[in-house]
Amino acid sequence: MAEILEMLFDRHRKPVPHGSTRPGRPYSNQEVADWCTARGVEMSQTHVWNLRQVSKAVDPRVSHLKAIAEFFGYRPAYFLDPEVYWETEAQLGTLSQDGDAARDVSIPHQHAQARVLMRRVDGLTAAGLTLIAGVVEQVAEWEKQRSHVQDTKES
Repeated sequence: MAEILEMLFDRHRKPVPHGSTRPGRPYSNQEVADWCTARGVEMSQTHVWNLRQVSKAVDPRVSHLKAIAEFFGYRPAYFLDPEVYWETEAQLGTLSQDGDAARDVSIPHQHAQARVLMRRVDGLTAAGLTLIAGVVEQVAEWEKQRSHVQDTKES
């Protein structure tokens, strides 16, 4: 949630005066909170800030997600349904040929698909996490061997 919000704050800027060559200024937490509150969804700038922090464990209300999505011009499901997220990003043209988020809007450190996967494994039991870790190790080894074979063929 925090990473997606940061991306939206970065992507959507305030309008600039006609003829200006400077990029628009990002919206502030206060501006988003005020807009949401004016539409009947009580929200403080501190709450918006908390939602934007990766290190904060915040469980937002659906009404908050809906209001924030509307502020940025997105369907509320953009935050809740990975399929809607990917469909929206594809429609916006922010995905490259291979489906990764384009460089100008991607979040550093992880591909967007990896972040979606991480959200899905959050809350699994220790046994489930052990199973997933084993699958990841097997796929990593398979890709390593596959890459080695391709490098050998090209040599």
